[in-house]
Amino acid sequence: MHCYFPLFLRTYVIRICSLRILEMSVALFVQLDKRIAGIHFAADRHVADAISAIHGPTPNAILDALSLES
Repeated sequence: MHCYFPLFLRTYVIRICSLRILEMSVALFVQLDKRIAGIHFAADRHVADAISAIHGPTPNAILDALSLES
């Protein structure tokens, strides 16, 4: 038995599905972008910590410590 689905409803369903897939893709891209930014921030922080361990505290590290105390 064949199920008849009107053309306008089929088009409507396809558009909704396409928009939903696009929305999910954008959400995944944003989430991935935030993870990558977090990884870069953590890596930058480790490099700054390593430099300060070798050369002593940098002016930025001193300012960070002062801002955390207040």
